[in-house]
Amino acid sequence: MPDFSLIEREESAEANVRVSSLYVRQMQDSVVDLSGVTLRNGVTRNNYSVTLAEERADLKVSGFVLTAGEGTCGQLLLHRACCTALYLG
Repeated sequence: MPDFSLIEREESAEANVRVSSLYVRQMQDSVVDLSGVTLRNGVTRNNYSVTLAEERADLKVSGFVLTAGEGTCGQLLLHRACCTALYLG
């Protein structure tokens, strides 16, 4: 069972622009579950900045995007335990 679980759902018009940023600092033996669902949107950008500050911190990230017309969605995950950045989509 996660210590922290976030399920983000978005459904908006094609004319909308949305930027979301989430900052997480995880401690020892913590579990974080991040999940996003985006349906029919304009432009969406989700930024996740996660610091795994101690050992045995577990991070789960998942998402689903369904766009119509010219909608776009970008995800950026910054993982600070190993100083790497991973661009998703």
